[in-house]
Amino acid sequence: MSLFLQKPLRLVLLGSIAFFVVRPVAAQTVAVPAKAETQYVYVEKLPELPGGGGEHAVVTAIQQRVIYPPAAIREQLEGRTKVWFVVKADGGIGAVRITESLRADCDSAVVEAVRQLPHFEPGIIAGKPSAIGYTIPITFRLQKVARPHLGVGSGN
Repeated sequence: MSLFLQKPLRLVLLGSIAFFVVRPVAAQTVAVPAKAETQYVYVEKLPELPGGGGEHAVVTAIQQRVIYPPAAIREQLEGRTKVWFVVKADGGIGAVRITESLRADCDSAVVEAVRQLPHFEPGIIAGKPSAIGYTIPITFRLQKVARPHLGVGSGN
């Protein structure tokens, strides 16, 4: 994704994706042991955006929706934020939260981008649509746009 600004900068957002299963909880509060054991669940089908494309399509969809905050651009702020969100059993976006913060305005831009995602085709576990969670790191990076070199040469 390129965003040309008044200054010779463009926006580059990088991401990768991780999946996990979100299980419904009967009680409102849950006590988590100090060291929880990892549980593995077989996911028959991961949630997909309309048109497919797998993990890459999810990352691209978020990147296309993130608006680099103007203050962060002015300050030339770069870094990474991680977002966690749930694709519900009906394909809608459920809970969204930042698990690794860069700065409040950048974090908010990522959360807003995730909330704008279209409905997914839900994930399937044990033959039933199920809630599946994603963790995606999004990197904010400004790159200088290459300008043609107009050096003084021996010209004729």
